[in-house]
Amino acid sequence: MGEMWKKVYSKSGVLLYEGFTSGIYPAGVGVLYYPNGNKYQEGIFGFKGLVSGREYYQDGQVRFDGVYRINMAYGPNEVFMIILWSNEYLESPACLSEMGAAWVTQTDYLGIYTPDFSFGNPKYHEVPIDTTKMGAVLNGDSNCRASMIEFNNKVIHFFGLDEDEQRNMYLVDEFMKDIEKINKLG
Repeated sequence: MGEMWKKVYSKSGVLLYEGFTSGIYPAGVGVLYYPNGNKYQEGIFGFKGLVSGREYYQDGQVRFDGVYRINMAYGPNEVFMIILWSNEYLESPACLSEMGAAWVTQTDYLGIYTPDFSFGNPKYHEVPIDTTKMGAVLNGDSNCRASMIEFNNKVIHFFGLDEDEQRNMYLVDEFMKDIEKINKLG
């Protein structure tokens, strides 16, 4: 189910959330409310909850304002987005919402493209992020493999992960095999 703007109410008719959703979950810009009607969280939501914005106490006082560290707690943090570009995504409301979130938070990001993605689509060149940055077209060729290795290295350094080159190359090779299988399906 694609992203769309929704108002979500409790069984008793109390507004719980207003904003973009993916299925039944907040995704993109929105506001969550306490049952008393006061704001609970407002800002940009990801699949794990609030990514950037404000969180309030029930009495309405601001508890936190900033970027939520998804893997730790509240506080300053670097956010990294992986944008899976497809022709359908480019035409969706989610695209505008998420590209705006990337631009507002000055997030580092990487583009991954479906094999049939139309790079000539004018909408692609109108999004508020740099579309010339590194990316990978998931077509299984040698450029795809090189891009996935570069992506792997970028993620390792960005998050300060342990480098296990043999394991990482094995995982990239297995991923490439999966891409080949998917592309053969058609």
